Amino acid sequence: MVKLPEVLSRSHASTKPQALGILLVLVGVELRLRTGNDAGTLALIIFFQLLTGPVASHLVARSAYRVGGIHADLLFDDLDEQLSEEPAMPAGHPRPDPGREDAAPKDGPEDGPPPAPDR
Repeated sequence: MVKLPEVLSRSHASTKPQALGILLVLVGVELRLRTGNDAGTLALIIFFQLLTGPVASHLVARSAYRVGGIHADLLFDDLDEQLSEEPAMPAGHPRPDPGREDAAPKDGPEDGPPPAPDR
């Protein structure tokens, strides 16, 4: 028996054959039953199996990423720099105090005119 070293490898190896296996089994059942009602039911089962299998695998991989269960040599995150930076605020806009509930800037005409520049 081969033990895969990584959460992502195990997730990939368990998701791909499951989708193909359930598809082949249900196609075989459809060939045996051959009624319209059963075909519709089996088509729905196939659809939901193919929809939920990759989603569950993605959630497992995502949780492994968040808890640090992925080897660093396999990890390349394109969005890490963008998500780590603080968002840029418009010029002259005071930085909100995160402790206050009303600190988020409001969108709309009730904000009033923009502040006058210092001269």
